[in-house]
Amino acid sequence: MQKTTQDLEIAIHAVGEGASVAIAKGGRLLTTRIGHTVRPLIEALDEVGEESRGSSVADKVLGRAAALLLSASGAAVVHGIVMSAHGREVLEAAGVRHTYNRLVEYIINRTGDGMCPIEQISLGFDDPGEFIVAMREKLQMVPRG
Repeated sequence: MQKTTQDLEIAIHAVGEGASVAIAKGGRLLTTRIGHTVRPLIEALDEVGEESRGSSVADKVLGRAAALLLSASGAAVVHGIVMSAHGREVLEAAGVRHTYNRLVEYIINRTGDGMCPIEQISLGFDDPGEFIVAMREKLQMVPRG
């Protein structure tokens, strides 16, 4: 558990330094700095592959969509600078330890006048695997491997 805590601190620090997503495990760190929606998280999880199991992940904006992805990845603990209540519910149901700086009702869209479209789409999925397939299609992302 101590190593996981240290990894989470490393990941949170990386996000504080400008990363969008940071995945840490065993003192190793992968970060992404650009992208919108859940694309940076999908790309980061693709990059680490099975190494995501037992990892510590920090994300600037962690909504229900990101929570579904992280629960499927086997992340041990996650932190959201901003986390939606929907995301927290998914993580709790999956038994993924989590922390956040600020909890919000839902992730807002870029214009600030409603729910983020990806958060909205994620409400239609309970199965993380099905959601991942749908997101890859929507974002036109081909899985690695």
